[in-house]
Amino acid sequence: MSNFELEVWHGLYAPKGTPPAVIERLNQPLRFALSDQAVLRRFAQIGVTVPTAERQDAPTLGAHQGRNRTLTPVIKAAGVYAE
Repeated sequence: MSNFELEVWHGLYAPKGTPPAVIERLNQPLRFALSDQAVLRRFAQIGVTVPTAERQDAPTLGAHQGRNRTLTPVIKAAGVYAE
């Protein structure tokens, strides 16, 4: 299939209604790990692109997730599922 690109992304989620201060407290060690050069090198070796520090927050993840829901109807129509 030409002109098709699939991006794999990861995120950490907390229950709805989790206070923003708690979200930030959980996000701090993750951001710290993602700034470590050894971690970045290893991710690069396995083909993982790490978003810039400016994109490592809850609002950005939410926006990204919303944009990528456009494939949901296609996936359901094709009968694709995870095993």
